Amino acid sequence: MSPSIPVPTALGRVIDLKYPSNRWAVLGSLGAAAAARAAGCSWAGSLRVGLAGFAAWALARELDPDAPRSANLALPLAALATWQAGEESDDVAELAALLPAFTSLAGLRFATESTGDAPRWYDSLALTGATAATGQAGDHASALLPALAVAASLLARDGLEPPAWLAPLLAAAALVPQVWPDALHLPERRDNASAALAGAALLLSPFLLPREGVDSETDNGQRRLSPERLQAARLVVLTGVGLGVAGGQAPAAIPLAAASLMIGLRRALRA
Repeated sequence: MSPSIPVPTALGRVIDLKYPSNRWAVLGSLGAAAAARAAGCSWAGSLRVGLAGFAAWALARELDPDAPRSANLALPLAALATWQAGEESDDVAELAALLPAFTSLAGLRFATESTGDAPRWYDSLALTGATAATGQAGDHASALLPALAVAASLLARDGLEPPAWLAPLLAAAALVPQVWPDALHLPERRDNASAALAGAALLLSPFLLPREGVDSETDNGQRRLSPERLQAARLVVLTGVGLGVAGGQAPAAIPLAAASLMIGLRRALRA
């Protein structure tokens, strides 16, 4: 259990530095950004490397709450793969490339309900805005992941699900054609690093997807996290990895793939 944010929300979580994994998330992300800068990346490219690592850590903590090692290993893997994938065309595109991972993270928090608070109207508004921004950046495939996550949450029927209208609204926001196609655009491209990472994550899906017991509690301490919700969230993430590759945005899906790969590998080794 982590400290709760004072305002009830299904999206926000506190990074409590008394936990070693949280300290690693901060220091590892800063270290990855510094290493990328030392290797010759631009400031925006270095920031993207560090934040991609952090996004992978946060995604793995969301999907594998009982095993912080999965997140700790996903961080450097995602940072390294992002650096290896190369830089985008300009600084704006570098930062836009982070939208899919953090939008996916927000959507997954609707699926896992890790905060323990039911989504409020402002959570739905924030997720819709992030989804629309991801779609406007040209990554319509990855932008569909929040809609899938919300649909998975609706199936839980445990009193923490969002309003039923949110899933179709998110799908519509993801698929709206770009209004300013030249202002914020992620060119379709593939590279060996991100493709290999995505392929490995999908290859381990038989280990990742079976339901698994969980001991961790929600942030508000009112209940344990739902194994059914976690299983659904893992399926959504693997779908997001596939959508990112199919949509020509494999580099943007690196944090999703790194988190999935580390969780699948942990379970494969345990099996």
